[in-house]
Amino acid sequence: MKIRLSLRLYFIIATILLVSVISIALSLLSIENLSRGINFGAGQTMGRIGTVEGVSDGQPVEILGFHVASRLQDLPEAIQKTFEHKNLEANTIEKKIIRSHFLAPPRSVYVLLKIKTKTGEDRFIAAERVMPKSFSRKPVHAPPSVWILVFGVLAPLIFLAGLIFIISRVASPVEALKNWAKNFNVDTAKKPVPDFQYKELNSLAHIVRSSLASAHEALDREQKFLAHASHELRTPISVVRANTELLKKIPNTAETEQKRIEVLDRIERAGKTMTSLTETLLWLSRDSGDFPADQTIRLDLLIEELVSDLNYLVDKKEIELMVKTEPYELTIAAVPCRIVIANLVRNAFQHTISGKVSVVQQGTNVCIMNSSQEDLMDEADLGFGLGLRLSRELAQKYHWQYEDKAGLGRYEASIRF
Repeated sequence: MKIRLSLRLYFIIATILLVSVISIALSLLSIENLSRGINFGAGQTMGRIGTVEGVSDGQPVEILGFHVASRLQDLPEAIQKTFEHKNLEANTIEKKIIRSHFLAPPRSVYVLLKIKTKTGEDRFIAAERVMPKSFSRKPVHAPPSVWILVFGVLAPLIFLAGLIFIISRVASPVEALKNWAKNFNVDTAKKPVPDFQYKELNSLAHIVRSSLASAHEALDREQKFLAHASHELRTPISVVRANTELLKKIPNTAETEQKRIEVLDRIERAGKTMTSLTETLLWLSRDSGDFPADQTIRLDLLIEELVSDLNYLVDKKEIELMVKTEPYELTIAAVPCRIVIANLVRNAFQHTISGKVSVVQQGTNVCIMNSSQEDLMDEADLGFGLGLRLSRELAQKYHWQYEDKAGLGRYEASIRF
């Protein structure tokens, strides 16, 4: 399994490594600069002392604490033992620091410089610096190397502490943002976005909210589409299956031709019903703001056509149907208008067992009322069922004036286009 990196851990480790490398590099640079400073300061003095006259083999000279000799063996014994195995090069200062341990102050320091005089003779300038015993009774101040080491260690630690503090300040709202996005739901979408302290995180939270809200809306539309489809398509699907089975049992003879035509007509009408329902559901499930182009239609002819197409729903029912229209032409989104009227008429026909159904159109106003003498359904679902909800949503989308009233065994809906 692939291990996924933590952004916070990656940032901390990368920063610590970077600071450690910089701290070590600066510490080494400080030590190198200290060594170069000693060489520069002592080198000039020792170079000038090396030109003193009166120096010969076996006759070294001591000036200002520096021993000047023409041969290495003419220098003090301690200096000879310190540098006897060194490959001495001209104009190069050799140093030897004697101390009890690495962090202890030096007990003695030996310095040696080999130069060439103008006459080509060798000169060895050396010095031995021994810490006085009285110095041990004074407060001991750490040598520069110790301070370099201390700062080299403390600097990354101080930086690390500051980094952890900053990370904790930043990680806390980031963690809160993660938990908020993880637990985002419909109720959260209705509430204002919490304050995550930083402008960038608040902007990200609004983006997350917008994206998740869109995803929830799409999921809600899909669930609504499936719920509506499974509820409303059951009847026409059952009609198709039942009549298909019946068609298989009817012999193909001249005597049964009319019966076969009636069965095929029922199947065709069920197909039209499913087509109309599917158009409605798909239209409402769209997330685009595109509206179909307006068309000029005769509203009265559209109503009469839909009533005729859906008239099969009231066959063999004790229903009194009244359709009253008047010629009226208007420019409107034809498909949504057709869907609304078809849904209202269809549901009125379907949910009325016996009674009266009236469809009245005056100008742009359409009123559909059904009354049932048999209470076979819950009052909440009387008359219009899913078609009522679909019609209401379309009317709201197109800003049509929709109104419905429910009573005992009676339901009335009106819409003004």
